[in-house]
Amino acid sequence: MIIASKKKPLFAVRYAFNDNDPTGYGQVITANEVIEATFQLGGGVRFSERNNHVYGTLPVVELIENEERQGIFDSVKTLINALNKAASEKANDVDYFADAYLKIVGVELKEDMATQIRENRIFNLWKNGSDGPLPDVGFLEKPNSDTTQENLIKLLKDSIFAVSMVANLSEEDFGNASGTALAFKLQAMDNLAKMKDRKMQSAFNRLYEIVFGVPMAAVPSDGWVDIKYQFTRNVPRNILEEAQIVSQLSGQVSNETKLSVLSIVDNPKQEIEKMDDEEESSSLLSRKIAQNERFADKDLQDDSKEVIADAE
Repeated sequence: MIIASKKKPLFAVRYAFNDNDPTGYGQVITANEVIEATFQLGGGVRFSERNNHVYGTLPVVELIENEERQGIFDSVKTLINALNKAASEKANDVDYFADAYLKIVGVELKEDMATQIRENRIFNLWKNGSDGPLPDVGFLEKPNSDTTQENLIKLLKDSIFAVSMVANLSEEDFGNASGTALAFKLQAMDNLAKMKDRKMQSAFNRLYEIVFGVPMAAVPSDGWVDIKYQFTRNVPRNILEEAQIVSQLSGQVSNETKLSVLSIVDNPKQEIEKMDDEEESSSLLSRKIAQNERFADKDLQDDSKEVIADAE
């Protein structure tokens, strides 16, 4: 999408290239028409058929991730690459120690001795003469940087979660945190999700504004104004703590407000209607039972029995 200096979209381009094909095909979309186009890898463009559309405006909606129009991973891409490199170097060190060279100093091995040592896994070495050096057997090792690598990996992991504003769900104490502590851990991610909600709502409003503005549409052109959006996040909830909060709010706020605290209730108004229906049925059944207790069996009317059956 081509954006003007005042953030007003001018036109949009979509295209695709097949594998091993230098020619791509696509469209240039404006506020009035759709132009078929052919693209070349070298930068050449050739326009062909033009077709008017019915929208009266640019029928393309941009769903942006942020104001900088960066991808969701762009802010931490360099950190992820550094983490992959550090993990790769650590794996190389493991392979290096597994394939380390054996050094034997102070003893001259004959041709068949090296083979015998490898097969028998036994060393039987002695000094060359009384004044010769003591034999030294060991592996060639480079300096151990395991601690440095572990510190680097931990730093990169923490930085990735901090920069991306995402909670680390794999922390040991994450699942044992209380509701308030859990809310603080998820606060940054919740703020990021709210920002995404607003941007998605703005894009959906623009989308339905375009669709409802089509001539001869079955809906009013301003019908998109009354559309309400609900975004549900998949986050852990403490149902017991929510129930305790609702109990403490009794008499302080309305029933709809109390029910909105419970994550298991999707629609508080519908839940109140269900509760009212259940209470009305229960009250009717209680009245009929009390009436049955006051009269003898012969005095009961047929309609009372039917009401009780319906209530059950």
